[in-house]
Amino acid sequence: MVTSQPVPHLILRTESGNRYLSLAGSNCWTIGRGDDNNFVLPDRWISRNHAMLQRMEMGEFYLIDLGSRNGSFVNGRRVSVPVTLHNGDRLTFGQTELEFYSPAVDQLTEPSIGLESQEFTATATLHVRRLISVLVVDIRDFTVMTRQIDEKVLSEVIGTWFRCAGDIIANTAHGSINTSETRLWPCGFMALKGSAPKK
Repeated sequence: MVTSQPVPHLILRTESGNRYLSLAGSNCWTIGRGDDNNFVLPDRWISRNHAMLQRMEMGEFYLIDLGSRNGSFVNGRRVSVPVTLHNGDRLTFGQTELEFYSPAVDQLTEPSIGLESQEFTATATLHVRRLISVLVVDIRDFTVMTRQIDEKVLSEVIGTWFRCAGDIIANTAHGSINTSETRLWPCGFMALKGSAPKK
């Protein structure tokens, strides 16, 4: 008997019942007040482009704050760098709370997964071929800066920098980079998947 894994999703609890926001069919979803987001949340405490969820190749999800004024929170803790999400995490944007649901994410990190299945997954991943452009971001004295700047200010600065960098790339790429496939990595660099530049 074959059982299918439940589709990852967010649960928004409202007075009229639960609303399920599917996390399938893409690898990047934006959250905010503006109509150009994948998930539009009509909360005046939420920024127009507030946060982003990214699904990585191994299935794990990251939450990235996009320099929002009031911040993004996971289980009550403010996000200042991209954070890995776990099944059941509570995400708070403004005064809106969502619950992250993806049992498969927890299975990725469980020690009960055998070595054979890990090797199989890694082998399968090696067969995926893509052209990737990588923009390496080296912020001088970043560690020192994180100790001296308030977490809220640091979160806004980093989020704003990533958003502005993404806008510059989108405006100058002339179709050579698929900006919907932009990857923001927690280790301080941005990888962009796309086609070869047009000649």
